[in-house]
Amino acid sequence: MMNLIAARAPSLALFGSIQVAMWSFVWSQWHQQGHINTPLKSAIPTGHIGRGRYSLQDHAYA
Repeated sequence: MMNLIAARAPSLALFGSIQVAMWSFVWSQWHQQGHINTPLKSAIPTGHIGRGRYSLQDHAYA
């Protein structure tokens, strides 16, 4: 039984380090602040379509 554990120690160490790296990356991304809730200015089209979709309307449709 000890030979089996000793033979798999390098692969277990590699697997463990990959898991730690993955979960630390997930944790760091999860705890970042500053989520953007509005569209970026560069994503808003200019011209007639942009004004119609992303500006306040002067009239309401009944």
